[in-house]
Amino acid sequence: MNTTKEIRKLRKEVRSLQDEVRAMRYERLDQLIADMKTAARDMLEASRVL
Repeated sequence: MNTTKEIRKLRKEVRSLQDEVRAMRYERLDQLIADMKTAARDMLEASRVL
C-alpha cells in the first residue's frame, strides 16, 4: 500500500520525466527547422547559379 508521501514522490518523478520528454521533442523540432533552413538556403544558392 502506497502512502501519500510515496504517491507525491512518484507524481514528482512523473512530472520531471514528462518535462524531459517535452524538452527532447522541442530539441528535435529545433534541429529539424535548422536543417530545413539550411536546405532552403542551399536550394536558393543553387538556383542563383542556374
